Amino acid sequence: MQEFRIWAVGSGRFAFSTVERQVRKLRFMSRHFDLLDPSMTDLYKYINEELRRGKKRKSLNNEMKDLKAWCEFNKIVMDFPKFKREPSPEPWIPTDDDIDRVLAYCDRMKVRSIGIRNKAFFSVLIYGGLRIGEMQKLNVEDIRDIGLYVRSEKLEKDRTIGLPDDVISLLKLYIRDHRTDSDPKVLFTTPKGRMTYQYMRNVVYKAGHSLGIPQLHPHSFRHYCATSLLRGYRGLPGIDVREVQIHLGHARLETTAIYTHISQASVAGKVNGVYNARFRKEVDEIMTGSKRIESDHALHASAGI
Repeated sequence: MQEFRIWAVGSGRFAFSTVERQVRKLRFMSRHFDLLDPSMTDLYKYINEELRRGKKRKSLNNEMKDLKAWCEFNKIVMDFPKFKREPSPEPWIPTDDDIDRVLAYCDRMKVRSIGIRNKAFFSVLIYGGLRIGEMQKLNVEDIRDIGLYVRSEKLEKDRTIGLPDDVISLLKLYIRDHRTDSDPKVLFTTPKGRMTYQYMRNVVYKAGHSLGIPQLHPHSFRHYCATSLLRGYRGLPGIDVREVQIHLGHARLETTAIYTHISQASVAGKVNGVYNARFRKEVDEIMTGSKRIESDHALHASAGI
């Protein structure tokens, strides 16, 4: 697999995180058929079993792409089926309360240095909206006065992102007093060196399960960042979708635009509430007026008018 990794990364067609995902999926498929001598019978049997287990067609399409890359590397000629994708559900997005709980969880960790490191790590995910592959590449020298310099993870342009001053101060505190100096240039470290892709994912999953939020995953913070920037953070005004595109590092505006749909759904709920309040007020005024007219009629009748 190491030779495949070197080939895939060296081809310039795949991001590092994509290659790691390919390796994980290929290892999983290797339990079901011989990767070095795959047959169409084995492949269709595998697909049938995975569909019966409930695997989504989107996931199978991705696995076919991974297998295609593997076959290209090994000069194996095969035809790969393509499945019609199901409509993509809207992504799960943490609430402001979920975010507060995650940061408070870091404050409660028994080992203070790990708690500070994890709080800095989560803060960059929350406010920077970085992909895990981008987090994994961060170095100490990437800290800027207003944020971080980010090396693209998906063959897009590198960028500088803005972060709250408090997060920049937290990063500097972590580096100065709490960072494990196993690799002087790396920002997020363990005693063995740079935090690996899987290590970072496990930090997120452990926090989610500890807090009773099992659906928490690294990319959910990216969703939170995007929607929060569009709608505004906790009552503050939001920013333009094109500016959010630059912050997230999306190559195409259409990718960012999905979050405008999600934000519009939130706005629709607020508008619904405003209209309901308005109509309730109008109905109350009508009813109050009707009662006043009835009262006047009763008064006139009793007076013989």
